[in-house]
Amino acid sequence: MKTRKFCPKCGRPVVKSCTEGYAFQCHACDEDFYRFEVLTTRQIKQVREIRWIAYQWETKNDYTPHSFKKPYPAPTHRRNSQRESVTPQLVEDEDGSELCYCNNCGCYLIDKNPQSGAKKYNTAIVRGELEQCPEPADEESPNNEEYFWGCPNCRTDNYLTDV
Repeated sequence: MKTRKFCPKCGRPVVKSCTEGYAFQCHACDEDFYRFEVLTTRQIKQVREIRWIAYQWETKNDYTPHSFKKPYPAPTHRRNSQRESVTPQLVEDEDGSELCYCNNCGCYLIDKNPQSGAKKYNTAIVRGELEQCPEPADEESPNNEEYFWGCPNCRTDNYLTDV
């Protein structure tokens, strides 16, 4: 039952609602909408933009995304920036390095202080290495300086996650 109307929250197509008082409903968002709330094919650029944002959120949060390419017509040209923003794939490699991921700047880094038994991955997606960053020393520190391994972009270790 095609309605050619789209959800204003996720960009997916909506169906006619069974709930009295509402015209359409989105199964993905579990929302009901009035006729004036939904997007139409005349607003297809906005629908694509909303759908792209929803797709990025779904892949970032390990949510199994629904198809990004359907149900609306394909654009006449594809931009390279859309292809580059796809999440890189990690490939295990015995000759590779231990990696960590910075959740703040979104880059993979070679872990200079890995956990014991950490898996090694291909370094093709790596953007750099962890750096030793100075930390204000405690009174107990013998040389009055302490270091921690941190992201070179963010200068902190608060956002690092072992891969």
